[in-house]
Amino acid sequence: MQAKVIFILFCLAVVTSYAQSREISGEIVDEKTGKSLAFASVLVAKTEQGTSADENGVFSLKLKDTAKTLKLIVSNIGYESKEVPILNKEHLCISLNRLIEELETVNLIRPKNTKRHRVNSFRLGKQIGIGNFSGGKYPSTVARYYQKPEDFEAHCFINEIKIKFFSIPERQYKTAKFRLRIMAVDSAGKPGKDILFKDLILEKPKTRNSLKVDMSQFYIEVPQQGFFVALEHLFIQENAYKEVHNYRVNDTIYKNVATTKYAPVFKGILEENDEDFNSYYLSVAGWRKMNKLNVAQKFDGEIPAPAFVIKFTD
Repeated sequence: MQAKVIFILFCLAVVTSYAQSREISGEIVDEKTGKSLAFASVLVAKTEQGTSADENGVFSLKLKDTAKTLKLIVSNIGYESKEVPILNKEHLCISLNRLIEELETVNLIRPKNTKRHRVNSFRLGKQIGIGNFSGGKYPSTVARYYQKPEDFEAHCFINEIKIKFFSIPERQYKTAKFRLRIMAVDSAGKPGKDILFKDLILEKPKTRNSLKVDMSQFYIEVPQQGFFVALEHLFIQENAYKEVHNYRVNDTIYKNVATTKYAPVFKGILEENDEDFNSYYLSVAGWRKMNKLNVAQKFDGEIPAPAFVIKFTD
C-alpha cells in the first residue's frame, strides 16, 4: 500500500505593507580571475531577506528597509564569505576569495568497491513535502545527519545519493535547479565545513520525481564522526512559481494573496521528536534543529526532516 504523502511548505505568509522599499543589483565574481560566480548566496544581514545570483553571477534584490547601514552577506561553495556594506549604492560588484587550501586537498585513497551498504531514510516515517522554510524570503537549506556505517572498520566512501521530489501542480513537467552539499560535523554537532568542494548544481528532471547522483567521482571518505547531506534552494527566476492563499491577520481576512516560492519541493519524512532527531535548517541566525520550527502540533508531535537513499562502498 502506497504511503500517504502529506505536503507542506512551512511558509505562513505575513501580510505586511511597506511604505518604502529600495532595489539593488550586483554581480559576484572571483577575486583573482574575474569569473562570474553562478548561484552564489546573497543575504541581508540581520534581516529575513535574501536571494541567489543567477548562472551569470548577477542578482537583484528589493530591500524592505532603506537604511544605509544594511550589509550583504555573500557566500559560495569554495570561497570565503564576505560582508559588503550597501551604503547608498544601487549596483555592486562583489569579489570573493577562493579557499585554496581546501580546494587543493586531494584524497589519495581510492575506493576498492568490494563492499556495499545502503541506507534508506524514507523507510523511517511518513513522506512529506519540504519546500522553502523561509517562506520565500531568502534561500533555504535543509540538512540530515548520517553516521559512518558500523560494518566499515577502515575506509568508507559515499558512492551514490538518491533524492526524491514532491510533485506540485504549479511546477508539473518543469525542471528546477538546486545545490547538493556534503558537510562535516562541527564541534557543536551541527553542519560544518563543506567536504564536497565542487559546487554541485543539480536539476530535477521534467518527468521523474527522483534523481540518482553518482558521488563516486568525488572520492568523499566518510569522517569517523559522520556527515550531513544538505539541499539548498536556489532563488532564481527559472525556479519561481506563485502560491495563492487566503490569510487571517487578527480580524481581517486577506483573500487570494500570491506569494513567490522556489522549486523544487523535496520529499522528506515525519520523525519522532526524540533525542536521536538530528536534522537542521539554515536560518538567518545559523543552523537550527528542525524541531525548533514549532510545527509538531500539526503532525501529532512528529517533525519534518529531509531524507535520502545513500549507497556506501569501501
